[in-house]
Amino acid sequence: MTRLVRIPMAVVALTFGAWTLINQPAGLTGRNTIWPAFIELWQGSPWIGVGGSGISQGNEWAIFFQHAHNMYLDDLTREGLLGAGVQYAAVTLGVVIAARVAWWGAPGALAVIVTYLITGITEPRNSWIAPSATGFLFILMVVYASTFTPRTASSPAATPTVRVSRG
Repeated sequence: MTRLVRIPMAVVALTFGAWTLINQPAGLTGRNTIWPAFIELWQGSPWIGVGGSGISQGNEWAIFFQHAHNMYLDDLTREGLLGAGVQYAAVTLGVVIAARVAWWGAPGALAVIVTYLITGITEPRNSWIAPSATGFLFILMVVYASTFTPRTASSPAATPTVRVSRG
């Protein structure tokens, strides 16, 4: 199976998996109560967010849980549309770098990054001030992916090589 077939198939499968996770009822996990509480909190300051102190002074569920049990909603509540937008623009750049390397034949970094982003649907995985182990892994995978270059510029499917500076 060629790369032109595998990559779109993987994107479709991962999109379907994420869509399925998002559309499942939160049930006994409490997210059906937590998520609306954090959306309500975010609506009080949608552009710049409420920050950690705003969560500590928010509604009863926000005070009790201290995070939204969803990376995207947690970032949106804390940093607002502006902060979360800038943050996810940087994340998108990392995904693009890893996707380029996956196209060259080394999909490992992209697989780790996509896993990180999917698990973020149900748990906050990042604190950009003090990165968690998974946040650090995301950053490490972007750095790792950014070191690859194709052997020949004329072939986008060339086997990747690692650039090593000897200076």
